[in-house]
Amino acid sequence: MSRGAATLGVLVLLSGCTTVGRYEPKHFAEWRIAAEKKLDGRALVLTTPEEDAYVWSGRPTGFVGSAITLTIPFGVLARESATRVFGDLFTGGAAASNEPSHVSDYRAVISPRVIAFQHRYTWSSLFTQSSEFSLSARVSLLDAHGAARFEKTYDSGRLEVPGREDLPAAESLVRAVHIAIQDLMLQAAADVRAELVRSTPAPAGPTAGSP
Repeated sequence: MSRGAATLGVLVLLSGCTTVGRYEPKHFAEWRIAAEKKLDGRALVLTTPEEDAYVWSGRPTGFVGSAITLTIPFGVLARESATRVFGDLFTGGAAASNEPSHVSDYRAVISPRVIAFQHRYTWSSLFTQSSEFSLSARVSLLDAHGAARFEKTYDSGRLEVPGREDLPAAESLVRAVHIAIQDLMLQAAADVRAELVRSTPAPAGPTAGSP
């Protein structure tokens, strides 16, 4: 590492601060579920006020930027990414609510939660920081009584975020987190679809003597 990069690294380490990540719908990708994969009915994304208010706060695991605290509103991100994806899966869309009433009006009740996250920064060039992160989300398909009929944890694996000269590394990372959560919800949507199709009784065939 050059003297300039080393000096910058020391300054970053000595200047403790907090970078506040925010939910931005425009950061999601324009991915669409194929028409033949869609299901009839509506979905409900059911969360609690406490889950919606969950904001992760922590420092990177590596040396670079170790004095900087990052916050990410994972409660809102989980709810909104699930509403976006499951709203696309079902022809009737999806609603988000903290109230478990009227669950019988929906074909699927979904409970999404981000359960793990870590990140680190690296130097991709003399004055540009890149980053990498991993996250896990648990998605549950609930029955009418609020019990999980299907539940699975989805892991992003380690994802790299290239450095940009026009954008701070933390902001680039938060943008990438939006897409990563959306991808996990798409994986969950495929599994929920398979579970619903598997558990839906097949149409009755014609009875004897039917025309």
